[in-house]
Amino acid sequence: MHGVQEETGLSIPRLAVARLIEKRPHILGFGLEERVKANVKSLLEFDVRKTSLASMIAQYPEIIGIDLEPKLRSQRSLLNSALDLGPEDFPIVVEKMP
Repeated sequence: MHGVQEETGLSIPRLAVARLIEKRPHILGFGLEERVKANVKSLLEFDVRKTSLASMIAQYPEIIGIDLEPKLRSQRSLLNSALDLGPEDFPIVVEKMP
């Protein structure tokens, strides 16, 4: 997982990584290139702060294993139409409630 931290630029403490793997060993099956890096890139493209990524992933590790970009797009559209949420507000919502 140290390689994942270097490859994605995330700084998740080793103890947190160990706990994630212990509680959710299936995350080891998430492909680094095709899924994890793509999801980190998508989150950054939707203006989620890089400083928030590690804690989001530690709290909700499943978000790195799904096809995230289309889900983010649809959620942004839904929140924008239902709540008149502006583009600057969407990353805040994602950071609080992925």
